[in-house]
Amino acid sequence: MYPLAHPLGLETETTIILFYHYTPLGTPSEMAIYASLQTSLLTSLNLTGRLLIGCGPSEGLNGTLAGSPSSISTYTSLLSLSPPPPPFASFFLSHPSIPPFSIPPSSFKYSSHINININKNINDNNLFPDLHIRVVKEIISSGGKFSHIPQSSLSTGLLSPSEFHSQVSSMLPTTQLIDCRNSKEVAIGTFRSATNPKTRTFAEFGTWVDNNKADLIKKDKILMYCTGGIRCEKASAYVREVTNKPVFHLRGGIHKYLEEFDSTNEGLFEIQRDELLTLYEDIRTGKKFRARRKTLSRQIEKLEVAMAAGCEKSEINHIVCRSCGEPKSVCNGSCWGFFGLNRLDKSKTKSKTPATATKRRQQPQQRQKSKKERNEIEITPPHRFLDAGSSLRTPLPIFRTLACSVKARHCGRTVREVILSEFFVCGDDSTNCAAIEKGLITVNNTQTNVGYVLKNGDSIERVVHWHEPPVKVGQRIEVRRVMLTVEGEEREVFCCNKPCTVPTHPGGPYYSNSLTCMVEAQENLSPHALKPCHRLDRVTSGLLVCCVDGKVAKFIQNRMETGRVKKYYLARVSGKFLEEPLTVDMPIFIDDLKAGIRTVDVRGKESKTVFRMIKFDGNFSLVLCEPVTGRGHQIRVHLQSLGFPIVGDTQYGGVSYEGEGANTKLGVACVERSAILKDVASEQEKKAVEFCDCCVKGPEAAYSTAQLLGDGCMIDLNAFRYDVDVGSGVTLSFKVECAEFAKDFFGEKMRLEEAIGNFITEKKKI
Repeated sequence: MYPLAHPLGLETETTIILFYHYTPLGTPSEMAIYASLQTSLLTSLNLTGRLLIGCGPSEGLNGTLAGSPSSISTYTSLLSLSPPPPPFASFFLSHPSIPPFSIPPSSFKYSSHINININKNINDNNLFPDLHIRVVKEIISSGGKFSHIPQSSLSTGLLSPSEFHSQVSSMLPTTQLIDCRNSKEVAIGTFRSATNPKTRTFAEFGTWVDNNKADLIKKDKILMYCTGGIRCEKASAYVREVTNKPVFHLRGGIHKYLEEFDSTNEGLFEIQRDELLTLYEDIRTGKKFRARRKTLSRQIEKLEVAMAAGCEKSEINHIVCRSCGEPKSVCNGSCWGFFGLNRLDKSKTKSKTPATATKRRQQPQQRQKSKKERNEIEITPPHRFLDAGSSLRTPLPIFRTLACSVKARHCGRTVREVILSEFFVCGDDSTNCAAIEKGLITVNNTQTNVGYVLKNGDSIERVVHWHEPPVKVGQRIEVRRVMLTVEGEEREVFCCNKPCTVPTHPGGPYYSNSLTCMVEAQENLSPHALKPCHRLDRVTSGLLVCCVDGKVAKFIQNRMETGRVKKYYLARVSGKFLEEPLTVDMPIFIDDLKAGIRTVDVRGKESKTVFRMIKFDGNFSLVLCEPVTGRGHQIRVHLQSLGFPIVGDTQYGGVSYEGEGANTKLGVACVERSAILKDVASEQEKKAVEFCDCCVKGPEAAYSTAQLLGDGCMIDLNAFRYDVDVGSGVTLSFKVECAEFAKDFFGEKMRLEEAIGNFITEKKKI
């Protein structure tokens, strides 16, 4: 521990720090490693908030974090150490192109969360519910306008709060004072003589400078300030570059200035505190004003700490809203939202097609359902709930409400009939009737009877005690980030190495044990942000291409549909495969829809796969598979039709792994351990436990053998490379590490990759 006195002298429940530090950093892949070290440190200290890590020679760190005073003290002390402490020291040793850095203690700005009367309903322990760490191009977005500014120009012209105060106090007409903040921030408070550029975002500031260059050149001196100082360092360097005039800015921004100067000691920064209080009171309730409340309450809390309490009534009677110009008694706060962006005229002329009655009824239901899903299910990284000995991950069970809207074919039928015929997990009529009578199955969130006749607009809900089958994962899932140009912009693609037993996305009994959910938590992405561009079977391992941008998903899916993606898989089969390349062109038909079983049948869809043997070790063959089409289970079905089923693929005739019976026992044991009840909050939850097959009958009654990691849970089929034609003759390769079963054929990774590369390029044969 590294004790550090709290600058405000306040030991409250939650302390907030704001900081930034410009320093030369490395490439996105290098900084992703650094981000993982920061994630481990912040998680261990239970700190939440946001940390942006820039890439390149003139970026750095930008953070806003909250936690206990002791945790904040430890974190700031570690970042202030020179040389950096382990494991950061090891990072800099292994990346010599990145100079080691430490952050001066003076760079941290502190505040304490105080539950003032206007904000008493906010939970002090939940200032920032999550920790988000991102590797970005710019730690303060300027749209690339200031990205060319060198590191050496950023620390020029710094003025301490006292020096800045002196300059503003004696400012001459030939000096210009510029507020670099956006219009909403200016409305909270400003220096009386400051120029307001009236920008909505920082990206617009560079354009304002360009448009006002002629006026700025006429000035002898230019002073600038912003909220925390991070924007001024870039903006002042740009103004200095454009005007070639002396430009100075406030070190630490308004946050540092208010620590030394406020209304009690001749501070020049004028704060519209009472105006803000009035605005807040008008919008303090209702979902409609949630975003505005957040903006106002955070600013007011900071001001309450830094200001003397209260103002004389006579001093504020003349105050008007700086956004709309109305007296404070008239303004209701609406100018802080959509209209505050000067788009009122556009909103009046914008045509809007009214939603249908059915859509209007369904929209609030869907929003409520999504919100409840996020609250009920905890999205966690792979190492959470992981048993180190068996590498099995089994999340704790939760109580969950499943809901669906009534479809046209359900109307006019009883709820009892629909549940029995439409939901295969509810196949016992007597159990369904009992669940309806006990209120576990409801209609429109209201208890009903078995004879209730469904109508259009109804929804059916079912409360369940939700368990998830175990999956086999490591402490981390391999994720490689690749940049892809779509519509002229660089966008990020996530190449995830999906393990066997893990489903691609939530579905069936899997939710937090799905790949997308685990990667979202591991990579600090927002819940439900990661979009798979294709899918892999749960039993298959290897490359899964994902993104967070819908345009990227659409781009890659379009390439796949038009045959502009070459896919390469490795499979291990029993016996010696054919030595010559073989193309299998056989239609695939879904023989059992419920079980998902496919077979070669003339009634099926056209399917084509190219196979080439890479190596035979005396018992098994390593086969390179290139699916030309993308049917479900295509490689598995085609290899079975050739008499070479994949090892482990018992569903299609493959030999089972040794020791899978032991895996089943481990899977059952993990589910049983996770199912030990802690606290059951309500009578309804007690009833849900009574109807839970996993709790009452055991895991083997609730899940299939494969779901409990028995026969067929994993197969020797691995997707390792996708070559995407991105246009203009350019091909981009997405890759992950090959599976262990493939490495065993060569013993060395380099020899395996060389062999595969030769086959793909057809330069030589082994």
